[in-house]
Amino acid sequence: MKSHVQIPKSILKNFAHKSKKDGLIVDYLDLVDNTIKTEKIRILDTKEDYYSEEFDKTMGKIFETPFGDISKKIRDFAMKKNSNISFSEKETKAVLHFCNNIFLRGEYALNKANEFSYTSIIQPISQEELIGSTRANLFRGNWINIIVNKTKTGFIIPRNCIYVKKSETPNKLHYIFPLSPWVAMILMPEEEAISMETEKGSREYFYIDDESSVKILNNFALKIETGTNNKFIVGDKIELQRLKEQL
Repeated sequence: MKSHVQIPKSILKNFAHKSKKDGLIVDYLDLVDNTIKTEKIRILDTKEDYYSEEFDKTMGKIFETPFGDISKKIRDFAMKKNSNISFSEKETKAVLHFCNNIFLRGEYALNKANEFSYTSIIQPISQEELIGSTRANLFRGNWINIIVNKTKTGFIIPRNCIYVKKSETPNKLHYIFPLSPWVAMILMPEEEAISMETEKGSREYFYIDDESSVKILNNFALKIETGTNNKFIVGDKIELQRLKEQL
């Protein structure tokens, strides 16, 4: 059985376009050889027997399915299918758990875990063991907000899924997770989110209407991917070409 190592098919499909021959496909910049390529979403970032079938199904049930429902809710709001949106405590926890799971699925997290493990010299920690045994959540203390992209330049998404930028709160970060070319989820410190609340669970959201701001965020996405797994970024070919020229 082939498993998606880090970025799930459910996320990739939001950046995909249709091919008569191959179904849903995405364009991506391969950071290993610095070339723009195209691949089926069911194949990109997969490995045979990387996770056991039971473990893969468990991750889908516990992490991906709840997050998928929230992602659709956000994307529907961005497309103006719903006039308002708010997030419950349960939904917030589901998002934080999913983001933590995604981070732990990357080689960067695995390499760091083995680097600081006394027993890894004898028996290295596997990705499945790291995910199953880790209880701490890197994203604890953050609340959900949304960035709606109103420009013609779409967000790109790194294989790492999440990238960071500085927040207004000292020593804390904003974690940005693109859900499609036109909307991204942003995890921000609780105190910042509370200051934007209009009513319980509902807050003012961010809208971007200038392409330079989108490109700055895409630059952050490229930077975090090259600094972690250094695998690939997914997006529109024109924007991928611009980012390719920065490498």
